[in-house]
Amino acid sequence: MAFTRAKLARYQAGMRRRIETLRTKTEDSLDFAIDHMMQDRVDSYFKVEEGLEEIDRTLGLIEEELEEIWDFSGALRLDSRLEFSDNGRAAAAASSTCPISSKRPAGAGTRGVPAARLPTRPTRSTR
Repeated sequence: MAFTRAKLARYQAGMRRRIETLRTKTEDSLDFAIDHMMQDRVDSYFKVEEGLEEIDRTLGLIEEELEEIWDFSGALRLDSRLEFSDNGRAAAAASSTCPISSKRPAGAGTRGVPAARLPTRPTRSTR
């Protein structure tokens, strides 16, 4: 089912916000890893760094694909990929004992940020 222009614009704005938030968290996690792991656990640091760089590359791809989404099923697929990236970032940050790894603000969704509002499928009217 195709989005209306207004719903598409809202969805894209929400996804861009989530991508930017996740990108910021990834950078913070990398900074934390540099500050706290580089001297003590160099091997672990390089693994964390590699994982966080892969997440950053994935975010760029998701951002590019966002322009090509026109329907609900495509939006759900892209949303799932973003969720997977966020979970990967949290796992990489947790391995560095990063304090921002899994703390979520009260009322936040499972992703650590409020979910982009996807339009719901229309229900059939019972007449």
